[in-house]
Amino acid sequence: MIPKMMDQAERVIGRSPQELLVDGGYFADSVIDDSLNRDVSLLCPESGKPGKPKKNQKFHKGSFRYETEADAYICPAGQKLTLIYRPRNPDHPKAQWTYGGAACGDCPLRSRCTKSKDGRKIRRFAIDTVKDELRRVMEHPAAKKAYRKRQGMVEPVFSYLRTVQGLNRFRRRWLML
Repeated sequence: MIPKMMDQAERVIGRSPQELLVDGGYFADSVIDDSLNRDVSLLCPESGKPGKPKKNQKFHKGSFRYETEADAYICPAGQKLTLIYRPRNPDHPKAQWTYGGAACGDCPLRSRCTKSKDGRKIRRFAIDTVKDELRRVMEHPAAKKAYRKRQGMVEPVFSYLRTVQGLNRFRRRWLML
């Protein structure tokens, strides 16, 4: 959907958009790849709160901090998850690395993290490096300031459609030409 919207924006304004401000629902591989391929600056927060799991759910992968230098994840309790599986073909788009081996046995957060007797495991994909960079960009004050402008541009339109026109649901399929 985003590539079609960017194509339409290009037709309307006569050039490629320079910046794309989208909500957390678009924090996806395809959107990130497309914006990189088009050399478009992307500002998109990660959907949800990665450090705060929903009620009765386990810690999200975003709750674990990846350390590039050590090639390891640090869990919310401070334990280190090291590389335990490396893919045969790391250039494959679906290649994944697996991290684990933390001392989860007597961890006070274990019930909120894993039920496995072997401890928590985290899978890392090639796109995760780009996602980590996007998270870092979104933490920068200038990016936060630019992204706040989106709220003033987009949200009033949605609010008007919903409250004044009563459009709580509407079909968007096939509207992009």
